[in-house]
Amino acid sequence: MVPYLAGVWSLLLFFAAAEPQTSPNSSHAPTVSIALPKDINSEAVQIRYFMSGSFGGYGGGAGSKPDLRSYQIETTVQGQPAQSIRILVYASGCRIQTFVMDLSENQNLEQQFVCEPLPMITFKGQVPADLIKDEHAEVVVIYTAFWAQEFFGIMDGFVTQLQVASAKPDADGCFELDIPDFSADTSPFSYELSATLGLVLRNSVSLNPIAGNLEPELPELRTPTNALRIQATYPSFIRFVPSPN
Repeated sequence: MVPYLAGVWSLLLFFAAAEPQTSPNSSHAPTVSIALPKDINSEAVQIRYFMSGSFGGYGGGAGSKPDLRSYQIETTVQGQPAQSIRILVYASGCRIQTFVMDLSENQNLEQQFVCEPLPMITFKGQVPADLIKDEHAEVVVIYTAFWAQEFFGIMDGFVTQLQVASAKPDADGCFELDIPDFSADTSPFSYELSATLGLVLRNSVSLNPIAGNLEPELPELRTPTNALRIQATYPSFIRFVPSPN
């Protein structure tokens, strides 16, 4: 595996301000553009990428910008052109798409993102009421894509995470969520072994964690890492408690 420079997204990306990451290049560098359909809100799009070249490897991400019809990724790092790029794109409610592109021609390229809708699952949940002391408390669902390590060719380093849902709990800790049915994703990756859903309680303004890892109270819903299993159906009501790990 090639080494990769600082700039790979943080494991706790969702705790930080949602600013797009960009590589340190000039404005005249060749770019890869991810074009969006007209009915896709650009603020609901999250992009992760990994470039390879004579510089080694460089990872980054982009997303959460309003009123865009495409996202652009510059393809040089410290003045050196990338030879290839691997891109992961998620838009709210759509299947995760991956692209592999050859950059050896050193030219601007465009890739069209087409939304393939996923079914949605609705369930009601509850976190301990004594955690709801902050008026800005919100429950956030994070899709952790362990499979992306293999896709990007990264054997170590931070794991790709995507925010897929959020909800404000009431004073009793109760909330309702709509999450994509990732079990219906037709990608070749095994969702049961290679992805999980994690719940976090955080302050929606500061993005600071209140409870960093909430696990389902029912053991049969937990993964080995105490996250929520990806399933086609869930009980209509799920209690979550802070993980001891």
